[in-house]
Amino acid sequence: MNITEEGLALIRQFEGFRETAYLCPGGKWTVGYGHTSDAGQPMVERGVSLTREQAEQVLRADVE
Repeated sequence: MNITEEGLALIRQFEGFRETAYLCPGGKWTVGYGHTSDAGQPMVERGVSLTREQAEQVLRADVE
């Protein structure tokens, strides 16, 4: 899938950035820009954290 920088910006805006994993309303551990274990690595559980740089890399991998 090809996504533009504008598309990535929209995801960032909608999801927001969370450095430390949190339990979302759907009951899934989530970190970064909306990343869950359902999307693959890194696996997300309580205590997992990502820097903004790491979250950016994960976001780009998730949309691939």
